[in-house]
Amino acid sequence: MAADQPLIDLKVQNPVTVLKKWWYGVMSREGLDVHIRVHPVTAIATLLMVGGISFGAGRAFVPKSVQQIIPFLQPTPEPNPWVAAAYSGRLTINGSTYYLVTSTSQAITLELPEKLDLSAYVNKRLLAIGTFNSAIMTLRVTSVSDLQVVTGLQPLHVASASATP
Repeated sequence: MAADQPLIDLKVQNPVTVLKKWWYGVMSREGLDVHIRVHPVTAIATLLMVGGISFGAGRAFVPKSVQQIIPFLQPTPEPNPWVAAAYSGRLTINGSTYYLVTSTSQAITLELPEKLDLSAYVNKRLLAIGTFNSAIMTLRVTSVSDLQVVTGLQPLHVASASATP
């Protein structure tokens, strides 16, 4: 005769163990397996190629057409926009900014040293010497001695620092 089956069969299991088994089952089917087989000769050849190109030894083996492209990939330094210059014109003021209006009706902003008051020279003809930026039309005057009042109708001759042909 067969053993009688119990009417109620009650099992109490550890929930942490059940969760661990479930998590292991989920994680065992997840992920990415990557296998790379590299032979020593291939590894050494790859290392020499990458190292040679990285350290500049590759230039001996790079074709001339590619060598011509390489310098254009590097950034080029921008030239200094400030050049030495001298301008003469009538001094005007707008707010707290001084302008030098030249004989060709060009308004040049004067960048002056701190605490320099030129209000006594407004509407007078001045010679200003300094560095000029043509992109922003600004003349940077470094000292008070670089400003001179121009009198008379004689033409102004300013010696240039570089020889002109």
